[in-house]
Amino acid sequence: MLPMPSALNRTKASNLADFRVLLDRVRETFVLGQQKIEELKVQTYWEAGRLIHEHILCHRERADYGKEVVLKLARSLSVGDDLLYRMLRFYEAFPISASRRKLTWSHYRTLSRVTDENARLELEKRAARESWTAEELERNVRLAMSRQPESERDGAYASAKLLDPKKGRPGIYRLVSDGEGLAVDLGFACYQALNRAQARGLNANDFVSFFLDDRLARVADATTADLYTYEAEVVRVVDGDTLWVQVWLKSPLWLKEKLRLRGLDAPEIETDEGRAAKLFVEDQIKKATRVFVTTTKPDKWDRYLSDVFLTLPGGEQVFLNNLLLEQGYAHRLDKVTLGDWDDAL
Repeated sequence: MLPMPSALNRTKASNLADFRVLLDRVRETFVLGQQKIEELKVQTYWEAGRLIHEHILCHRERADYGKEVVLKLARSLSVGDDLLYRMLRFYEAFPISASRRKLTWSHYRTLSRVTDENARLELEKRAARESWTAEELERNVRLAMSRQPESERDGAYASAKLLDPKKGRPGIYRLVSDGEGLAVDLGFACYQALNRAQARGLNANDFVSFFLDDRLARVADATTADLYTYEAEVVRVVDGDTLWVQVWLKSPLWLKEKLRLRGLDAPEIETDEGRAAKLFVEDQIKKATRVFVTTTKPDKWDRYLSDVFLTLPGGEQVFLNNLLLEQGYAHRLDKVTLGDWDDAL
């Protein structure tokens, strides 16, 4: 036999017949749940950072051990090494127990980059006291850093300066020796071998361009700054600083590649600021009639950073990287790690 509902439960059930009561109750439950999730995330990331920090201290005599153990953990846990580095920086920046921390992980991710301890703690107090959003904290951190002498600024925020764009010339390639003859370096580790007729009169390290009939011509005024620039089509915007693109290496050859925008970092996609940055990028790309990318390969993992240029209907060309910095949707970050690349297609 089922128990009879109590008078209190019957009252609650009756109240829930009113949609406005339902809305208020669900909103209250949702907000409270989100607060608890954020508190748990902060505590979890702080504790993980503490464990990594103490383990590294046990092996302090081994050069580069910290980097090795973070990469090993990332592979074993199937998480990005950048997230682990952020946890480590979080603990090192705030070694006092995480139970005393009052802000969200997005706040602490930003605060952990502030190298001056007094400035960092003061910004934390103000953010909690004045209920700053993560975006408001980001703006105040940039403002605080801009008032410091450049030599004293935190590396992540040292550059309120904009980027110097890297834009080459689409269709310019360099010849390389493939051991038996010459090949065209198309970029992205793709090469087109030349037959004897095509290679006649050309040498390794020559800069060349293709004619429509696949003949090659030397480009005498080209330099290395002209290389690795392509017309592209954006397949998907992953977040404010990462794109999946279809890159036209040389018609009809193309490949699909994930590119990280050079020199900047946008907020995490699960935050309101991160979603706003993604929408901003999507809106800018929708306006563009053509997209060009210039790529840079900074490390051994075959990851490509990119300068992205959007041609607008009136013919004006916009440097997307700097536009994000100018509009406050991203901040300068010149060092990128493996975990910054989202794995999703």
